Amino acid sequence: MKFIAHRGESMDAPENTMESFRLAWERGADGVEGDFHMLKDRKIVCMHDLNAVRTTGENVDIQELDSPQIRRLDAGAWKSPRWRGAGVPLLDDIFAELPQGCEIYIELKDDSDGIVELIDALAVEHGVPRSQLVIISFSEKAVITARQLMPDIKVLLLTGLKYSPVTGFNPDPETLLNMLRRTGAHGVDCCGITELNREYIDIIKKAGYEFHVWTVNEPEAARQLIAAGVDSITSDCAAKLKEYFRNI
Repeated sequence: MKFIAHRGESMDAPENTMESFRLAWERGADGVEGDFHMLKDRKIVCMHDLNAVRTTGENVDIQELDSPQIRRLDAGAWKSPRWRGAGVPLLDDIFAELPQGCEIYIELKDDSDGIVELIDALAVEHGVPRSQLVIISFSEKAVITARQLMPDIKVLLLTGLKYSPVTGFNPDPETLLNMLRRTGAHGVDCCGITELNREYIDIIKKAGYEFHVWTVNEPEAARQLIAAGVDSITSDCAAKLKEYFRNI
């Protein structure tokens, strides 16, 4: 079972900052997850929202900025005064410090032409082993492109998941399988709702696909999902969850 730090150890540190990723690495998370867009100068930046206002206070579309402009933003003060001055990292920065053996889940929020090629080139430049790279995206275009251009790395399709006692799961297993077949993804990374069960997961895994979930913070919910057969859990407190299950 792998525990992946959602935007770093974002329960304790400001999301999608080097401070958050370093905390995850220091605490022993199996991997980190971050959200990525392409800037005006074709650098790849780590931020969840397209607009920077929530985490930096600057009401600006980040795709209109270049890397020197993005580096002037403070992405830590919103969390607490302790984190004031935490910057907005580029993928370059993260690759430069990525520890050996630690995975990075690269969520493509942006499916612009060329972004996958840039990630590939950066990984080669920094000597990041292919085994540490996982691309994830809600965009079927991004998943298809990643599978075509980086066939030697894992690519997961992101999807929400809802459950109703009347209508069941949405998407239902067959719909999800069709999405996976259409994109060529190695598996799914979906919302870890409490209703998710082994029956649903087994249908996907018996068809040859991996099954990962996000964002799970409570030990009891994690326990249920582990028992149901998930391959990894993405969490705002991944290292703490990992330690909890190591000690029981």
